[in-house]
Amino acid sequence: MGGLRILLRKSTGTSILPYREPTDVPVSDAPAAVTLPPSTTDVIFSADGALALSIEDADCRAVVRSTATGAEVSHFGGTADTAAPGKVSVVAFSPSATAVLAWCRPAQAHLSQEAFPNLCVYRVADGARVAAWHQKLFDREKWPYVQWSNDETVAARLTKAEICFYDTTGPEAAPPAIGKPPYARHRVAGAGAFRIAPTGAHVAAFVPAGASSPGRLMLFTVPTPARGGEAPPADEGNGGAQEATEPLASRSTFKADAVEYSWNSPGTALLATTSTNTDTSGKSYYGESALYFATLKGEPRIERLALPKEGPVFAADWNAQGNSFVVVYGSTPARATLFTSAAKPVFDYGTGPRNTALFAPSVVSRRLVLAGFGNLPGGVEVWDKVAAARVGAFDTNCATAYGWAPDGRLFLAATTFPRLRVDNGYAIYRYDGSVVERVALPEGEFLLQATFVPTLPADLPPRPKSPDRAAAAAASAAAAAAVGMPSAPAAAALRPAPAVEAYRPPGMRGRAPAFKLHETVEAGKVTGGVFGGGGGGGDGGDGAKSQTISFARPKRAIAGLTEEDTPAPGGMTKSQRKNAKKKEKAAREKAAGGAVAVEAKTNGAAASGATAPKAAAPPPPAVATVDVDGLATVAEVEKKLKGVGKKLRAVDSLAADKAAGKELNAEQVIKLGTAAALRDQVAALEARLAALRT
Repeated sequence: MGGLRILLRKSTGTSILPYREPTDVPVSDAPAAVTLPPSTTDVIFSADGALALSIEDADCRAVVRSTATGAEVSHFGGTADTAAPGKVSVVAFSPSATAVLAWCRPAQAHLSQEAFPNLCVYRVADGARVAAWHQKLFDREKWPYVQWSNDETVAARLTKAEICFYDTTGPEAAPPAIGKPPYARHRVAGAGAFRIAPTGAHVAAFVPAGASSPGRLMLFTVPTPARGGEAPPADEGNGGAQEATEPLASRSTFKADAVEYSWNSPGTALLATTSTNTDTSGKSYYGESALYFATLKGEPRIERLALPKEGPVFAADWNAQGNSFVVVYGSTPARATLFTSAAKPVFDYGTGPRNTALFAPSVVSRRLVLAGFGNLPGGVEVWDKVAAARVGAFDTNCATAYGWAPDGRLFLAATTFPRLRVDNGYAIYRYDGSVVERVALPEGEFLLQATFVPTLPADLPPRPKSPDRAAAAAASAAAAAAVGMPSAPAAAALRPAPAVEAYRPPGMRGRAPAFKLHETVEAGKVTGGVFGGGGGGGDGGDGAKSQTISFARPKRAIAGLTEEDTPAPGGMTKSQRKNAKKKEKAAREKAAGGAVAVEAKTNGAAASGATAPKAAAPPPPAVATVDVDGLATVAEVEKKLKGVGKKLRAVDSLAADKAAGKELNAEQVIKLGTAAALRDQVAALEARLAALRT
């Protein structure tokens, strides 16, 4: 039975050491320490941790070694390779570690040779090269250029204008036999990145935005190779490969220069984080970003996640089972939310100084790390996904490398060179926040890489459900209670902790703050998660295949306003309501005053006994007369006609409002009575204009 192992690549040497907690009981079958030759790049491990891949020696060749003994398994590439001489720059394992993909920087003499093969696939078992292509330039966003399904039965390669698919099943079902021509192609002109699903049944592609065209996210079905029959004859057009260009789903992304894909482990859902190099709004120095969710359940579709806080998308990570994912987003302090595999928000972890989210790699673990590395202080929170509770927290100052142990119980944080030249070392923490070990390197020695070696769950030693330290703490508490003394934790709890509060000016003490510097949200369940209509933030979509997922945004405080002054969504502020009430009161008083005056006049006439004559109808409203004969020029008549016509159009508009049932006030009724006089003036002016023109 094996156990945990840790790789330490220092300036003085590279070694793989067995690791156990100080409280663990030593085991007889623990793995032995292994020393590896110096490498020029970070060491890459296979999924089961049995093989290590690195670039070694002065000729920069790729070497595969056994992590159990350190012995060389195979090597390939390098300047001494007669078939494809060149320094290996980047390498990657296939999922089952049966093949290695290597890109060599071509020598100066081969830069102009299109036929020079510098992107090669090698078989790990014997180091034989099974496929090779020419790839002049290297783009980190497109790497790896060749990707496999988890069972390595299908491989896909990205070119400038298409994605090629290869049947990797060789003679007697012994992969990889990728050297034969592709059996299918997808035409994707200008593809910037792609990612094949773990099952090999689907592939996602991305086309960046151009000068006059938007970017695009697409989902394709991977054609099934026709095994057992003869391949179609190759012709000049496509080499006998099937062509399929219609995507299952697609989505326009107007603001997207790059994308990061992340499939869930069953291969049924995909997260795509798009980003731009610049922010046109000027709110962020790091550009803009957005998160898209694609699902293959039911009708395939791509949706944009409308997150409740504006700002960049820092991290998105699936759990090991692939049934939920977490997103860290928004301007600092960032917010983190847990979603189901159907992109429904279920729990909000609140806000905090964080930019990283990492689920534990073990399928039986339910722990999640939310941390703030880089330019943030380095605080780490450990959450239990199922219990929705924080189980631990610790600080990792100046950490440049970090990651979970394979068992999901320990977390490693390291300060490495060349990111930092001082304080190189590493620390290991338990999930509850307690420190297991801190190691600082001597002055003048640099730590280049520190990481746990992957280990299969079957190779990990079994552990009891409750750690031994919990039982020891319980025994200590029982012993202390027997003698009538509180235990150490209880004694610490009895001591009152000094209250530490932020400084507040004397004038603000005892009063609630009018606003907060940062918008904060407490952790809790999400109850407002709904599917919205086809939207997506206004960046285009494809009808029913595109929807927006959103949940309620928090009420935002306005500086200088109390809660009652803050306008409700779609409502008025307190001052606006006050002014509206004043206007309503004035209108009522005006109407009541007119009625009182009329009543008083009538009562006075009746009391005097005088018989008042019947009041004559009010005369029609007067309209300013126009001396038509006094207008001597065409310009004067046209100017006057323009003004009278404007008044007549206003009166006609009031007449239309009255016909529609709208109530007019007294002034509008008087103005409505001037229509006939205005029309007479228009007729007279038009006659005068005709006379002057003749």
